[in-house]
Amino acid sequence: MLRYEIKQEINNLEAKLSDVQGKTDKMNQLIDYLKTDEYVEKQAREKLNLGAPGEKQVNLANEDSDAAAPVIDNGPSANNIVKWFNYFFN
Repeated sequence: MLRYEIKQEINNLEAKLSDVQGKTDKMNQLIDYLKTDEYVEKQAREKLNLGAPGEKQVNLANEDSDAAAPVIDNGPSANNIVKWFNYFFN
């Protein structure tokens, strides 16, 4: 009986060891990727808004979006649909 329990414990520990080794391999792969120039360049582009020499950046975001919004009349002459639209979305 004691031999069976020891064998079970050995099997459990070997399974845990295999799991830890797999995690270690994944972490080593991640560390290797984080050290590459590709990762550094990607982070410089995203976080620091940098670009390669000779590269031009184009900003497609509209910072003045309120000025382009249509003005909807909400006075007494506006129909019911426009009033409801303004009630919920303005």
